[in-house]
Amino acid sequence: KNAVILAHNYMTPEIFHGVGDFVGDSLGLAREAARSDASTIVQAGVLFMAETSKVLCPDKTVLIPDPLAGCSLAASITGADVRLIRQRHPGLPIVAYVNTTAEVKAEVDICCTSANAVQVVEQVAREWGVNRVVLLPDEFASETGVKNFRYYEPRCSHGSSLSRAMHGLVAARLGDPAAALGFFRQTAAIDLSTTRVGSAGGIHIAALSGIWMLSVLGLAGLSLRSDGVSIDPHLPTGWDSLAFSFQWRGRRVKISIDRTERRLTATLEAGEPMTLFVGGKPNHLALGAAPSPITW
Repeated sequence: KNAVILAHNYMTPEIFHGVGDFVGDSLGLAREAARSDASTIVQAGVLFMAETSKVLCPDKTVLIPDPLAGCSLAASITGADVRLIRQRHPGLPIVAYVNTTAEVKAEVDICCTSANAVQVVEQVAREWGVNRVVLLPDEFASETGVKNFRYYEPRCSHGSSLSRAMHGLVAARLGDPAAALGFFRQTAAIDLSTTRVGSAGGIHIAALSGIWMLSVLGLAGLSLRSDGVSIDPHLPTGWDSLAFSFQWRGRRVKISIDRTERRLTATLEAGEPMTLFVGGKPNHLALGAAPSPITW
């Protein structure tokens, strides 16, 4: 009684069209929660949305059907992470997307959405009198990232031997594996080309590390979450497969990606069970379990 149901755009049709009193994105639903006269809010969405409603309406009862319903972006950073960032970058304002937990919102200076992120960052930089702003989590909305990359990359002299590898990593994460492959080849040429470093001088360890980062963090799309590890492959044409291993929190995991079959095989070789997210979908890994192919 005296309850309002807020249904997010991602809900199933029967919830979105059938039972939701108000429907919309996370920001729209937060505004509806603040405007509502109902004493109880039923949040048909993920946990951070219910937390946001409670922050805006502390005197109301906020219910969520599934408290385990999470958001990968919100799960990618914690309040402790924000405190550490503030220690490392004192004097800089910290902006976070609204898609974060209440714990994170309590630690940052202001929140934004993907639609107004640029405006908020520019405004807070003016107010604080700084030319750098920390934006969390560490992901751009794709359109903003692409625009920034297309503007700055042609203007970069690539004077650093690490520059091309890092540009390739960004290109891969922005969904341009062909450009990433070009940067991969240019970085590899530091050791392989006769016009670069000669074999007598040894290998360029930092450039090799850059190639690994470009391949694993970029083209394989590996990223760390508070509740597991995520992989979102974007292998370029000509790469039929990619295999690598990584260690995370005392665990050792072996990954094999087949681009043509859009299939991934993961094996936990050491450590406690964990969750591996592939294309946003969770998969359980346990020591000694037979690896099952995962499609994305």
